[in-house]
Amino acid sequence: MTKTFAYEFVADTVGVKCLDGAGNPCKGWINQGGFVFWFDANGYMVVGEHKLANNDYLFNDGSAAYAPIGALISDGFVVNEIYANNIHYAEGYNTRFDNGRIVVLIHGLTGSIQDTMTLAKYYMTYGYKVIVPELVAHGSSTEIANVPQIIIRSAMAIESIINSYIDETHPTVDICGTSLGGMVGTCIVKNLKEKISRLALLISTYDFSELSDEIFFNTYYQGRVEEKLERTSIMQLFRSINPNNDPDLFKYTKVYLVQSSTDNIIPFITTPRKDIEFHASSAKGHNLRDVDYFDSFKFLLAGAKKYVPTKEEKEKFNFVKVDGVQNNTLTAAVIISQIGNSVNRTVEASAETVAETTVATVAETTEAIVESSPLTKGPGLKENGEALTQEEVEQIQESMEATGEYTTARAILAY
Repeated sequence: MTKTFAYEFVADTVGVKCLDGAGNPCKGWINQGGFVFWFDANGYMVVGEHKLANNDYLFNDGSAAYAPIGALISDGFVVNEIYANNIHYAEGYNTRFDNGRIVVLIHGLTGSIQDTMTLAKYYMTYGYKVIVPELVAHGSSTEIANVPQIIIRSAMAIESIINSYIDETHPTVDICGTSLGGMVGTCIVKNLKEKISRLALLISTYDFSELSDEIFFNTYYQGRVEEKLERTSIMQLFRSINPNNDPDLFKYTKVYLVQSSTDNIIPFITTPRKDIEFHASSAKGHNLRDVDYFDSFKFLLAGAKKYVPTKEEKEKFNFVKVDGVQNNTLTAAVIISQIGNSVNRTVEASAETVAETTVATVAETTEAIVESSPLTKGPGLKENGEALTQEEVEQIQESMEATGEYTTARAILAY
């Protein structure tokens, strides 16, 4: 069964509405581009502070540069933007739960802090304190630098930030780096050694000696190519800073590396180091599958303290377990909300695809995000802001199964 889902954001003199394919206003929670928005009983997007289901929420009013207007930016989370050590970074943490761990999430070449904020929310849900730095020559940085300089200068700045966070409560940090971000992370491991507990390298490498794609042979300014460079001198710089020259590089650090053999940017390592956990992704090109990201999440999360909800929280929030997703139906945590992949765009999807992208992959790889998350609940499931009861959720499930109406369903996962 294939259905068409069309969604559109429309502004009028009152505010911004989200309309479905029939032109009707959408109400409640809207998941759009990795961010979550709330539309009131009249279908208008809210901004600023709001109380829903007896819980305080903060929606971006334009003050948070890392998220679009109206996006949920605080649900027990605190996110601060900081300028220190000549680098801009975001610091985030969960006010309800601290698992004693810090993770540094580093974006790739031409990327930004916003690229990693959705992932940061998953880590904060599990009690991580999260640091999301902006690479040198990216975003607000005024530097112009070639790629080896970006790696070394960014690593030095992030090392200073890490050292400022390490204390008795957080004696080590974890790092997750995507593409160039992983290369920066590897250099940090080389310098900080036992201070880095775990390193996840996503479509990245610890060996700089075989880099050949043209993106590595330019200078960059604010994440854009500034000037093409002669390859020989840059390659010499890469080899001189290559962390793989150190036989004890990962002596104190557990490492997870995932690469694709069809990656046209990062060379595929055919004989990985014996001191790392290596995974070959079936993704095509310089990409990963969702399961690759979640497997790296599980790797970093291993051994962390788990959140145990109190009796009061269990009563206040609708804690349910997402598991057993083997078919087209969404499991227990279901709310009425639209699934839109982009603004003013029609999306073709089958019922199976909708179910898979909203629940199945997460459920398979994280084992009940919903159950262990302090943020999992059903806020605003009714127009008055009250949460659905379990019985009401099950009634919705049965109705959806009978009618095949997947157009307005999504799973409640940790934001």
